[in-house]
Amino acid sequence: MIVWFADDAVESIQYILSNDMAGCTGLMRRRALYLVDRLRRFPCITNEKATLLKALVTSNDFLKPAFFTKKADRLLSGSRLERLAYDWGLEDDVGRQMKDVLELQTRHYVQALGVKNGYADD
Repeated sequence: MIVWFADDAVESIQYILSNDMAGCTGLMRRRALYLVDRLRRFPCITNEKATLLKALVTSNDFLKPAFFTKKADRLLSGSRLERLAYDWGLEDDVGRQMKDVLELQTRHYVQALGVKNGYADD
């Protein structure tokens, strides 16, 4: 929810990537960036935040692999891996888990929170 609704989401994520995850493996950093990349695409965030998150993700594109594993290739070709996860060099995605958080980005939920969001005022 931080990605979607916190005013300082971009700064917080930058801090986490630069400090808290500085010693983490490339795989862990790619997983975190994939998740941010996935969540930034939902309509509940403002265009401004989406643009900033896209820039943050893009600035870390150097972490994406040049070559992919055979397992990832098989999973992608069998439609058992999201293209975005594949692009980040992962062999797993959050597709199934996303259904658990989808209700947190609906127009009604966001309006009940009273936070800035990407939905137009009705």
